[in-house]
Amino acid sequence: MAYIGKQPASVALASSDITDGIISTAKIAADAITEAKIADDAVLSAHIGAGDFTFPSGSLILGTAGKGIDFSAHGQAAGMTGELLDEYEEGTFTPATSGFSYTYNTGYYKKIGNLVYIQAYVIVDTRTSGSRTSIGGLPFTSESHHADSRYPLSAARWQSLHVSTISIAPFVTNNATTIGMDGEAASASTCDGNIEVWGDDAQMTIAGCYMAA
Repeated sequence: MAYIGKQPASVALASSDITDGIISTAKIAADAITEAKIADDAVLSAHIGAGDFTFPSGSLILGTAGKGIDFSAHGQAAGMTGELLDEYEEGTFTPATSGFSYTYNTGYYKKIGNLVYIQAYVIVDTRTSGSRTSIGGLPFTSESHHADSRYPLSAARWQSLHVSTISIAPFVTNNATTIGMDGEAASASTCDGNIEVWGDDAQMTIAGCYMAA
């Protein structure tokens, strides 16, 4: 005689309960399993009744790209375009620009859905060529909403910059893996574009979020 879980009489399965490998009805304690297909010890599909689902050990593994947790049962804002949480990833990246050598250039990222949080600390050793206004190496290409889709970041603890500046406004550039630099070299009502901050011994901490393509 077959059982699911413990063996109270109410859980016993008869041959009439199984058709082509499908368990048509079964009840475990207060949680009803209305459909479940078992093959090679794997539950291929299951509909669970009331109650929470707990993993005593191990992880939930999604075997198909683009699948995830569907939040469509929740309320939606007027501009909602999606309710599927389909990705999580974390790791490191190397912010760098060709023509530079670095004393330190390590970045960290977390990606939840298509929202990417980054934090990087950069210390330039020397520059022989390459852009003074940007640095590349982001882990994901940014999403493009319009021609000037910039994603503002924050900067801190900068020193030894190539030019004098009173403020820095880094941003992730449109449809790219690059961080650009705006800012103000002096008091002004308009932010200056393409500030030349990177040079020998320049250093900066950069952090913030952007949307990945």
